[in-house]
Amino acid sequence: MPVLKMFYGSIDGNHDLINGYYNDNDIENYTIKVHALKNSARIVGADLFADKAQDLENAGKEGNEDFIREHNGAFLEEYIGFKELLAGLFENEDAACVGDKPTVGPSLMTNVYEEIKRAADGMDCDTLESIFEEMKEYAIPEEEKELYARLEDATGRYDYDLILNLLSEEKGI
Repeated sequence: MPVLKMFYGSIDGNHDLINGYYNDNDIENYTIKVHALKNSARIVGADLFADKAQDLENAGKEGNEDFIREHNGAFLEEYIGFKELLAGLFENEDAACVGDKPTVGPSLMTNVYEEIKRAADGMDCDTLESIFEEMKEYAIPEEEKELYARLEDATGRYDYDLILNLLSEEKGI
């Protein structure tokens, strides 16, 4: 729930940033922001939306502005739709975290591990770095700290085999 709450609380700001980059024809920053949103969407389980973000990210990397123009409007409309979809969960709360970092729950930690595995399978160091960077906003549960630190260390050394072995042995993923 804390991660979902952060996702919900960042919708307006991210929407405005992505839209601003799009309107300014700043494809480089647009692509970076869509990449980060893709990772966030996967962590909260919005895989279909994350796939659309992946398509836009790929188009940005390839310089395919026609694809971006064709799909950006619907993409941003779907993204802002999460605000209404999640409002019932958080409408009576301040979406920003106060005080200590929120602790990642077990099911969301599993989603993070699955994303790490997907990125390691694809030898995607950028995605791995993004995941660990984004997770700095959260407190890792005590029982996960050792494995998480080992995964982060292996990522820093680009040791994809070790990442996959650790996840397989420790989590059966």
